[in-house]
Amino acid sequence: TVKEAKQGPTVEPIPDVAAIVGQIFTFDVKSYFKDDEGSITYITYVSALPPGITANGSQLAGNPTAVGLYLIKVQAKDKNGGSIETEFRLKVEKPELRVFLYAMGQGTKKLIREVVNVDKMAADTLPSALNLFVESNTALTSVAFEIVNPMSQRSTDEAAPFGLFGDTG
Repeated sequence: TVKEAKQGPTVEPIPDVAAIVGQIFTFDVKSYFKDDEGSITYITYVSALPPGITANGSQLAGNPTAVGLYLIKVQAKDKNGGSIETEFRLKVEKPELRVFLYAMGQGTKKLIREVVNVDKMAADTLPSALNLFVESNTALTSVAFEIVNPMSQRSTDEAAPFGLFGDTG
Protein backbone atom coordinates (compact mmCIF):
# COMPACT_ATOMS: atom_id res chain seq x y z
CA THR A 1 0.00 0.00 0.00
CA VAL A 2 1.35 3.41 -0.97
CA LYS A 3 0.11 6.38 0.98
CA GLU A 4 0.41 9.95 -0.09
CA ALA A 5 3.12 11.76 1.86
CA LYS A 6 1.86 14.40 4.22
CA GLN A 7 2.91 17.90 3.29
CA GLY A 8 4.35 20.04 6.05
CA PRO A 9 3.31 23.63 6.68
CA THR A 10 4.28 26.42 4.28
CA VAL A 11 4.95 30.08 4.91
CA GLU A 12 4.51 33.28 2.93
CA PRO A 13 7.27 35.87 3.32
CA ILE A 14 6.64 38.05 6.36
CA PRO A 15 7.22 41.72 5.56
CA ASP A 16 9.44 43.98 7.62
CA VAL A 17 7.58 45.38 10.63
CA ALA A 18 8.12 48.66 12.48
CA ALA A 19 7.49 49.52 16.12
CA ILE A 20 7.93 52.77 18.05
CA VAL A 21 9.63 53.06 21.46
CA GLY A 22 7.00 53.89 24.06
CA GLN A 23 4.04 52.94 21.85
CA ILE A 24 2.00 49.75 22.30
CA PHE A 25 2.88 47.25 19.56
CA THR A 26 1.07 44.11 18.37
CA PHE A 27 1.76 41.83 15.42
CA ASP A 28 0.47 38.34 14.64
CA VAL A 29 2.29 35.99 12.21
CA LYS A 30 -0.45 33.34 12.18
CA SER A 31 -1.89 34.33 8.79
CA TYR A 32 1.49 33.86 7.06
CA PHE A 33 1.60 30.11 7.84
CA LYS A 34 -0.54 27.62 5.93
CA ASP A 35 -1.09 23.89 6.10
CA ASP A 36 -3.12 21.99 3.48
CA GLU A 37 -4.69 19.94 6.27
CA GLY A 38 -5.37 23.00 8.43
CA SER A 39 -3.38 21.44 11.22
CA ILE A 40 -0.86 24.03 12.40
CA THR A 41 -0.79 23.41 16.09
CA TYR A 42 2.17 25.39 17.36
CA ILE A 43 3.90 28.66 16.51
CA THR A 44 6.90 29.80 18.49
CA TYR A 45 9.57 32.47 18.30
CA VAL A 46 13.03 30.95 18.31
CA SER A 47 15.13 34.12 18.51
CA ALA A 48 15.48 36.84 21.10
CA LEU A 49 12.81 39.52 20.98
CA PRO A 50 13.36 43.25 21.46
CA PRO A 51 13.22 44.43 25.09
CA GLY A 52 9.63 45.15 26.08
CA ILE A 53 8.13 42.76 23.47
CA THR A 54 6.84 39.33 24.46
CA ALA A 55 5.36 36.43 22.50
CA ASN A 56 2.11 34.65 23.26
CA GLY A 57 1.64 31.93 20.67
CA SER A 58 1.80 33.57 17.26
CA GLN A 59 1.32 37.10 18.57
CA LEU A 60 3.97 39.63 19.55
CA ALA A 61 2.89 42.42 21.89
CA GLY A 62 4.29 44.96 24.27
CA ASN A 63 5.90 48.34 24.59
CA PRO A 64 9.38 48.30 23.00
CA THR A 65 12.10 50.03 25.00
CA ALA A 66 15.25 49.76 22.83
CA VAL A 67 15.87 51.15 19.36
CA GLY A 68 17.36 48.67 16.92
CA LEU A 69 16.90 46.31 14.00
CA TYR A 70 16.00 42.81 15.20
CA LEU A 71 16.00 39.65 13.09
CA ILE A 72 13.07 37.60 14.37
CA LYS A 73 12.93 33.84 13.70
CA VAL A 74 9.61 32.05 14.02
CA GLN A 75 8.71 28.38 13.63
CA ALA A 76 5.40 26.65 12.93
CA LYS A 77 4.63 22.96 13.48
CA ASP A 78 1.71 20.84 12.34
CA LYS A 79 0.02 17.87 14.01
CA ASN A 80 2.02 15.42 11.85
CA GLY A 81 5.40 16.65 13.06
CA GLY A 82 6.16 18.80 10.01
CA SER A 83 7.71 22.18 10.67
CA ILE A 84 8.93 25.28 8.89
CA GLU A 85 10.97 28.24 10.05
CA THR A 86 11.20 31.75 8.63
CA GLU A 87 12.49 35.12 9.70
CA PHE A 88 11.53 38.75 9.36
CA ARG A 89 12.93 42.07 10.51
CA LEU A 90 11.44 44.16 13.29
CA LYS A 91 12.72 47.73 13.32
CA VAL A 92 12.21 49.59 16.59
CA GLU A 93 12.46 53.36 16.16
CA LYS A 94 12.24 56.31 18.47
CA PRO A 95 9.23 58.57 17.89
CA GLU A 96 9.98 61.51 15.63
CA LEU A 97 8.19 64.65 14.55
CA ARG A 98 9.20 66.36 11.33
CA VAL A 99 8.09 69.86 10.42
CA PHE A 100 7.79 71.03 6.81
CA LEU A 101 7.34 74.55 5.46
CA TYR A 102 5.03 74.93 2.46
CA ALA A 103 4.20 77.82 0.16
CA MET A 104 0.42 78.00 -0.06
CA GLY A 105 -1.50 79.09 -3.15
CA GLN A 106 -5.03 78.90 -4.41
CA GLY A 107 -5.80 75.26 -3.61
CA THR A 108 -2.15 74.22 -3.94
CA LYS A 109 0.83 73.79 -1.68
CA LYS A 110 4.49 73.53 -2.62
CA LEU A 111 7.18 72.16 -0.31
CA ILE A 112 9.87 74.70 0.49
CA ARG A 113 11.93 72.68 2.98
CA GLU A 114 12.03 70.78 6.23
CA VAL A 115 12.31 73.01 9.29
CA VAL A 116 14.80 71.91 11.94
CA ASN A 117 15.39 73.05 15.51
CA VAL A 118 16.61 76.67 15.81
CA ASP A 119 16.15 77.12 12.03
CA LYS A 120 16.35 80.70 10.75
CA MET A 121 15.05 81.98 7.42
CA ALA A 122 15.12 85.50 6.03
CA ALA A 123 11.53 86.74 5.68
CA ASP A 124 12.29 88.44 2.34
CA THR A 125 13.20 85.04 0.81
CA LEU A 126 9.85 83.46 1.65
CA PRO A 127 6.51 83.62 -0.17
CA SER A 128 3.73 85.66 1.44
CA ALA A 129 1.46 82.66 2.13
CA LEU A 130 3.07 79.93 4.26
CA ASN A 131 1.95 77.00 6.36
CA LEU A 132 3.75 74.48 8.58
CA PHE A 133 2.82 70.80 8.48
CA VAL A 134 3.89 68.08 10.93
CA GLU A 135 4.50 64.40 10.06
CA SER A 136 5.43 61.57 12.40
CA ASN A 137 6.44 57.92 12.32
CA THR A 138 4.00 57.32 15.17
CA ALA A 139 0.22 57.52 15.36
CA LEU A 140 -0.87 61.05 16.24
CA THR A 141 -4.34 62.19 17.21
CA SER A 142 -3.58 65.91 17.31
CA VAL A 143 -0.77 68.44 17.05
CA ALA A 144 -0.63 71.66 19.07
CA PHE A 145 1.24 74.52 17.39
CA GLU A 146 2.62 77.59 19.12
CA ILE A 147 4.54 80.20 17.13
CA VAL A 148 6.12 83.23 18.84
CA ASN A 149 8.08 86.25 17.59
CA PRO A 150 7.65 88.20 15.46
CA MET A 151 4.02 87.03 15.23
CA SER A 152 2.11 84.79 17.60
CA GLN A 153 -0.12 81.95 16.48
CA ARG A 154 -1.63 79.06 18.44
CA SER A 155 -3.72 76.28 17.01
CA THR A 156 -4.47 72.59 17.39
CA ASP A 157 -5.11 70.34 14.41
CA GLU A 158 -6.85 67.05 15.15
CA ALA A 159 -6.65 65.38 11.74
CA ALA A 160 -3.83 64.61 9.35
CA PRO A 161 -2.30 66.35 7.55
CA PHE A 162 -1.53 68.40 10.65
CA GLY A 163 -1.19 72.07 9.63
CA LEU A 164 -0.66 75.26 11.60
CA PHE A 165 -3.39 76.96 9.57
CA GLY A 166 -5.37 73.80 8.78
CA ASP A 167 -4.96 71.86 5.55
CA THR A 168 -5.22 74.74 3.09
CA GLY A 169 -4.77 77.94 5.16
